[in-house]
Amino acid sequence: MLNVLAFKNIRFWVLVIGLGGGLVPLANADSPSGDGRAEINGAQHSITLLINQFVDGWNRHDAKKLSELFAEDGDFIGITGSKWDNPQKIYQVHSELFKGRYDKSVYAVSGVPEINLVSTNVAIVHWRWSIKDVRDTKGQVMPPYEGIFTWVLVKNNSGWKVRSAQNNTITQS
Repeated sequence: MLNVLAFKNIRFWVLVIGLGGGLVPLANADSPSGDGRAEINGAQHSITLLINQFVDGWNRHDAKKLSELFAEDGDFIGITGSKWDNPQKIYQVHSELFKGRYDKSVYAVSGVPEINLVSTNVAIVHWRWSIKDVRDTKGQVMPPYEGIFTWVLVKNNSGWKVRSAQNNTITQS
């Protein structure tokens, strides 16, 4: 059952912060009136901070920080379609990536994340990103490219966590 928090495409407009070259807005201009506003704004703020933590962890090449953003049963599908079924595996894979061709990569948020609150403790988030300074298999820096994340988030006692993440690159058609 959907409740008062089930709004689609809730967008942030008022206040933005810059982190790692990307802008992630923090305040909501489209929230409903009434008792749910504070809770929705709080969820939006917390989820936006989670995105910023991911970007910051990536730009610091900190696989531990990235893996800590995931729920205990969290999974991650990478841009190649590989699936990692728990935070430990997410940590291992990203540790290797950060030792290799992504060691100097810089991630940034592109545009405004779409946050869809399904309930008070579940959200679906789509956010676009760009990355630069990734090296190819010969060690040459590749042109920057873009992608989009789809996250399913769950809220537990420690706050919002990523339950499932799917990362896709955007191809120009």
